[in-house]
Amino acid sequence: APSAAADTNDTDSQKDDAMSENDQQSSDALAPVTPSMFSIVNDIVKFGSISGDHSNPDEAATSFPQLAGSHVPMHDPALEFIKFVTHILALDSDMHEEVQRLKRSLLMLIKVREFSPEAKFINPCLSYVLGDVFCTFCNASRDLDLLRDSDLMKPRWECQACRHPFDKAQIESTLVSLVQRRTLSYQLQDLKCATCGQVKADNMGPVCGNCTGKWVCKETRQTFLENMRVFHNIAKYHKMDWLEEIVGSIMVGEKM
Repeated sequence: APSAAADTNDTDSQKDDAMSENDQQSSDALAPVTPSMFSIVNDIVKFGSISGDHSNPDEAATSFPQLAGSHVPMHDPALEFIKFVTHILALDSDMHEEVQRLKRSLLMLIKVREFSPEAKFINPCLSYVLGDVFCTFCNASRDLDLLRDSDLMKPRWECQACRHPFDKAQIESTLVSLVQRRTLSYQLQDLKCATCGQVKADNMGPVCGNCTGKWVCKETRQTFLENMRVFHNIAKYHKMDWLEEIVGSIMVGEKM
């Protein structure tokens, strides 16, 4: 029994030593980064705020880029720099606690609270993948992320296999069809009980027969509008006038 207890103590001691070594390695990994981070943030703060005016070429050079998938309003370059860099560093789970301490200190430097909504990292770029887009020349198939693919940021969309241009008019027609089907699906959706989640089976019942709960749509209006804004971003950025007109007619009176 004393021997077993000794073995257990040795094992616990080895685990503690391993954890301590991992913590030390995490701290050492951030050691060369920390002074640079504080220096860069201080420089950004001294430079001043970034403009949001993209119509003026001089202002656009010092503004946040507005890409097809952009959906998060950005105003403070120092804050965005802190959120992006610390989010990337925190991908290493062994460094999570050290990165959180670094983030807290950097946020204090710009007078932002650690758990405030503006300090939370949100992916700044949406994604919408249009699957199985065929090249009309070589019949090669490819999935296109219309909000993120760097190849689609150019005016000319090319097939990666043969470099023949994609038929953008056909792609736009496909997107219009998707929007129309998506709208029809929203309009014809089932109702469900807000309390128990049961789908409404009859046409006349004013309340749920199971729990007398209120009937609500399975998909909320907010979700549908967010989906439509994705198509609007695609249309506006890639200059698809037909798609923009269709989405605009659906979202009359709504903020784009």
